[in-house]
Amino acid sequence: MVFKLLAGLIVCYLYLAITSCVSAQVLDINIATSRYHSTKYLHMTNSVPCYQQQYQALTSPYRGAVEIHLLCQLLNAGGLKSQFRFIPAFDYQHAEKLVLEGKAHMMGETSWSNLINEGVEKSDAIYRKNEYLLGLYTTPEKALNIKIETLEDFKSLTGVSNQFWVNDWQLLNKLPLRKRLSKRTAFQMFSIVKRGYADFVLWPFYFHAADFSYTISPIENYPEDHFKLEPIRNIKLSIPYSRHYIVTKQSNTNNAIIQAINLGITRFRLQGKIRQFYLSSGYFNQEVDQWPNVVDLIDLHKAANNQIKPN
Repeated sequence: MVFKLLAGLIVCYLYLAITSCVSAQVLDINIATSRYHSTKYLHMTNSVPCYQQQYQALTSPYRGAVEIHLLCQLLNAGGLKSQFRFIPAFDYQHAEKLVLEGKAHMMGETSWSNLINEGVEKSDAIYRKNEYLLGLYTTPEKALNIKIETLEDFKSLTGVSNQFWVNDWQLLNKLPLRKRLSKRTAFQMFSIVKRGYADFVLWPFYFHAADFSYTISPIENYPEDHFKLEPIRNIKLSIPYSRHYIVTKQSNTNNAIIQAINLGITRFRLQGKIRQFYLSSGYFNQEVDQWPNVVDLIDLHKAANNQIKPN
């Protein structure tokens, strides 16, 4: 009887030791992001813990959810077993504050290189300079009729963005528009374009639909496709900065996290997987790669003006 009891205790001890060892190898990473993006990510992945996920690219119009998913793929490729704990953030600024204060290990979405606070660690680039593209999204009717071939074609147009989206707003200000409008939310931006108060909104391309359209989720009292906009064809804008994941400096695991992310990025770059990930997810498109870039028109115009200035 005593022997059986001892044997049972030994088995229990070994089981607990093994499971504790396995658990110790899985790092809990606290990620600051909106409830909306974390919910979409969990839905996309069926709530499978990061370290148990296989490599795959999932499509979604919610870039924040897609970037959390890419983060998981990079950590796995970098050899770090992890599972995510989500810390709710009201917006980007709140998420960044949580990381700076060490209340979260990192943010779920990437950050612009020119706006990253020195108080955090940053990963190698996910989007490299000029890879992040914006379209001029307008109503399906206007998308057929508006043609832009030179900067002169902008002079009759009104554009909308958010003045607190620093890089988007800088691009909008470089265009010789009739008028610029700033609205806080996507609903407000899409709404004034639909109502004709603005001709277009600067918006990241999403290529899941054949017409590259983007539709805000159905809103109460509006038809399902009411807030559907399409890009003006054969024109794009690129943002001249890179995007990176940011990690807190207030944690003893920050080095392990940043090293795993960077190793994952290096491996994915060599295999062409980052570009393929964004192609499959609907954020890169080979057709649009060939479209003229308005930024090139702006640079040519600036160079021409510099040449004709008197000495």
